[in-house]
Amino acid sequence: MPSDTTPAQGALTLMMDLVGSTPATQPQLEAWREFTTLIDGAGLLDNLDDNDARHAVGAILADLTFDGPGKLRGRADWIAAEAAGASPLHDPAAVATALRQVADLSDRP
Repeated sequence: MPSDTTPAQGALTLMMDLVGSTPATQPQLEAWREFTTLIDGAGLLDNLDDNDARHAVGAILADLTFDGPGKLRGRADWIAAEAAGASPLHDPAAVATALRQVADLSDRP
């Protein structure tokens, strides 16, 4: 049975499921929910297929949780420069663009 969920929506749901399974505080959960809503509203993952959207969400969670937007931008640069052809990503350039846009969004006050 086909799903009405887009790859971006599925990946963002996965992100919230993963965040919800951690010992995060209620304010942290709310911050991630708000951030996920911003990503979805801006359509930052809309050009990615299911595989790439899930990889992007993993990078977003790891990099923003532990290192910040600079790390996410560095990963985007690496993907754009090094991963073409040898990557599990179907569209490395689109993933790199999405990660840069998410990093920019996370820098906003």
